[in-house]
Amino acid sequence: MADSKDVNALLRSIRAYRRQEAQLKKQKRLIKDLRTKECSELSALIKGGVTTGDPVSDYIYARWGEPEPVQEREYRRINRHLFGKTGELVAAFSLEHVRMHGPRDETRHEVRFHLAVLRDDKLQFTQGETPSCTLPVTSYAVCNDPFDGIQYKIVQEPIKERLAERFEVLKKPKSGMERPSERYRVGIVAGTEEVRALTRYKYQILRPQEKARIHQMEQELGFFELEGSIIE
Repeated sequence: MADSKDVNALLRSIRAYRRQEAQLKKQKRLIKDLRTKECSELSALIKGGVTTGDPVSDYIYARWGEPEPVQEREYRRINRHLFGKTGELVAAFSLEHVRMHGPRDETRHEVRFHLAVLRDDKLQFTQGETPSCTLPVTSYAVCNDPFDGIQYKIVQEPIKERLAERFEVLKKPKSGMERPSERYRVGIVAGTEEVRALTRYKYQILRPQEKARIHQMEQELGFFELEGSIIE
């Protein structure tokens, strides 16, 4: 059985550790505050036109004001996916949460389909007071389901990340299961053959008038630059 000297020694040791722990916590808070301050200063400089020399890093600091390693890796992954595909098709699948009002209020999840031609092979970033990240397209077609009656709308602007969205390369794209993750909410598939591979089987059951609508959409979007149609 430990004597009183052993007990007192243990108490002193425990108190010393508690003091050290308190000091470390104080240092950790100080370091965090200094890091936050310097990140804020860097963000302000970038928004004012200064650059790190890396568009992805510039955008990360301009939008979030601090390092975002996971998001940064995804943007770089997207740029690798886009590389060398200027002039090819790109599809973006966005996850929408639609609030349905009625006898049973509920939130319905829909995946909207966007289709365009790439005008560059990397993401376009802007900083300033309102940082933005866009796919390098000049216009796109959007529809709730590109295979349901082929009802579409042409939008004359790039595909841009919205406030609650971030781009990702669509994970394991499979025809009929084009669903982005909840974390990012916009999944991208780039490359004419990659997009056609996702859509080809669905178009096999379309009626002639629906196929005609697709060709009309392609003409409006400038798909005549491609060899053949999205479906052929």
